[in-house]
Amino acid sequence: MATIVLLRNRGAWRTRSQVMGPPRFVGEFVFEPADPQMWGRTMQARLIDPARPDHDLLNPLRNARILQAREGGQFVKGMEYFHRGAKSKPEGRRQLWWCMFELERGMAALARMNARSSTGFHPNDDDADSWPDEEPNTPTIHP
Repeated sequence: MATIVLLRNRGAWRTRSQVMGPPRFVGEFVFEPADPQMWGRTMQARLIDPARPDHDLLNPLRNARILQAREGGQFVKGMEYFHRGAKSKPEGRRQLWWCMFELERGMAALARMNARSSTGFHPNDDDADSWPDEEPNTPTIHP
């Protein structure tokens, strides 16, 4: 059994409070080849409900890759597809899962990792000497 935390919501980064809080999804994590006739030679990641093996708890990740395994969990990234209507083309969004096999160690690691925030602000940018569009310590010449 694995516990999965979504780090993105329809492609946008979730806030730190959303990542650390509910919801968490618990099920059987499956990393397998996707249907080659539909998706080609790619991998998919799925979270299956143990009570109903034919039911996915989350949208499957297509073109999935395991990025890093560490401290009781692993990062899995891929594309999540949403259907807007019966005849519409599915819309793909990037998704990143933190998949925990040991819940306590995985949550502690997630708290230490300082998961990305949807604000786009990073604490390392707080002490920046200059803005990105200007060169540091360059005198300004006015005509």
